[in-house]
Amino acid sequence: MEYPAKTPDSAQKLTERVFSGDGELARLCRTKDWSATPLSAMDSWTASLRAAAGLVIGSPTPMVVLWGQDLIQIYNDSYRAVMGNKHPDGLGQPTRECWPEVWSFNAPLYEGVMYRRESFTFEDQPLVIERHGHREEAFFTLTYSPVLDDSGEVGGVLVVVHETTAKVERARVDQARRESEERYQLALEAADLGAWDLDLLTDTTSSRSLRHDQMFGYRELQAEWGREVATRHVLPEDRETFRQAFARAAETGVMSCEVRVKWPDGSIHWIAPLGRIYYDDQGRPVRMAGVVADITERVYLGALRESEERFRLMADALPQIIWVIDAQGKTEFVNRHWSRYTGEDTRPDTVRGIAESIFHPDDAEAVTARFAKAREDGSTFLSEHRIRSARGEYRWFLATGEPSRDPVSGEIVRWIGISVDIHDRKLAEATLRQAAELNAFRVSLENVLRPLADPGNPGRRRRSARQRAQGEPRLLCGSWRRHEVCQGPCRLLRWARQCLRHL
Repeated sequence: MEYPAKTPDSAQKLTERVFSGDGELARLCRTKDWSATPLSAMDSWTASLRAAAGLVIGSPTPMVVLWGQDLIQIYNDSYRAVMGNKHPDGLGQPTRECWPEVWSFNAPLYEGVMYRRESFTFEDQPLVIERHGHREEAFFTLTYSPVLDDSGEVGGVLVVVHETTAKVERARVDQARRESEERYQLALEAADLGAWDLDLLTDTTSSRSLRHDQMFGYRELQAEWGREVATRHVLPEDRETFRQAFARAAETGVMSCEVRVKWPDGSIHWIAPLGRIYYDDQGRPVRMAGVVADITERVYLGALRESEERFRLMADALPQIIWVIDAQGKTEFVNRHWSRYTGEDTRPDTVRGIAESIFHPDDAEAVTARFAKAREDGSTFLSEHRIRSARGEYRWFLATGEPSRDPVSGEIVRWIGISVDIHDRKLAEATLRQAAELNAFRVSLENVLRPLADPGNPGRRRRSARQRAQGEPRLLCGSWRRHEVCQGPCRLLRWARQCLRHL
């Protein structure tokens, strides 16, 4: 059977029939000199190749057919974006020459399709390609399928390609945003901060964290919140500070202040809101977003530190020993006079240690017992004891300590006390006591001797006669006031005994 000779007109009609359409690739395929490619002139193509090529060019799905042992590329308009600046040279080019950077990935797949009729699918497959003059990471969902030739053997590979780079990047951005939000929330929780986002046009919050509302004394998110609602929670004396912070934010873009708020239960707390203004395209402030911190503890601790510093300055200025002992009996503080008096640069850690190191041995155990009793009863600690000075002498001190209680629990947390030098007072008391005893003895003796000095006393006459009879010297009982009584009670006692022997 003889076939009619092929003419240029018939070849042209074949090309137009296979590569029909107005797309860029259809026009390029119709005008391309296929004889200059390994596929040879189009009129020599098998029906299978023409069918595969026509299918690819007419499909709206990005795809490329790789034909023959050289895997010559024929792709459509939708695949054009994948090619980048490899187009149009990539049309009719072996895929290994066109895509050498991904040949190590594709070669095993092509081999599986061509020789084992396998098919492969990959979703969001990352590939590093060079299509814009530089290496870039791109992502693709790929399907590799065999295309049979006229003899029923595999003649080529059909690759359907959907680039998913934008989708993957969006997913990465979303993931990064979620992770950033998680880190942000974690940071807020770790820092104990509440977050808020205020619409400046409507004075409503588009979002708030639960911790934000908790800092205003609520256990659950409130239905409505805005600048005016927040202002109502601020103490009246701090509201001007709060309003001025918003006024400054209109000029600087940043809002910051420290104010007190009153919770629904009546308690007062300090908060520190910090926000930043965001503007629209016309430069108008439209929203303010920020965080708020509960600084109650910080403020109170600052006040406490300031109070403690004043206490230390005052204590160091006093000429008496000031001390602070915690509830367990451990030393927290002694003032500068402690070191000046005792000569000790360091202090023992406990009451017992102090007592055993510098208290008089006869007093140490009693002082320790008194402090233990005060701790047990929660009563005032009171003790008189002797403390050794830097010169080694013991002087009397009066120690008084009052318990300091936790304002919430009421439990004793420490003892604050003072030890006053009463040594001179103790000596004066001893002198006065001796003088009183001496005076009492003098009065008693005078009461005894006064009758003897009376001339009309019979006992006195009998005694004088007896003395004269025995040859003893006359006792001038009335002269005892001129005796050396002032020289001490011992001489007075001896003198009194002498007087009594003569009675």
